[in-house]
Amino acid sequence: MVEGRNWPERLVWSAVVVASVSYSAHLVTQSLREARTNPISTSVESVPVQDLPFPAVTIRPGVSEHYYRSNSQSELPKKDLVDHEHVEKLVR
Repeated sequence: MVEGRNWPERLVWSAVVVASVSYSAHLVTQSLREARTNPISTSVESVPVQDLPFPAVTIRPGVSEHYYRSNSQSELPKKDLVDHEHVEKLVR
């Protein structure tokens, strides 16, 4: 034992250690019980990239113009970011 510690201090620290270990055991038991009653199943499967659906893309001409009108204080160059002729060819 360590010299210089009085009995009340040792008793308090012993009680703290016993209480901590007991509460930890309680939490582990509670978690195991929860895992048994409500199990979680995780599965992973590989899918070829060709089989994945391609996300829908919506192109709205004029969006960049609206952006520049609403942010007139912007430091960005005032040019249209959408090539409308190219978009029209894609849409047709």
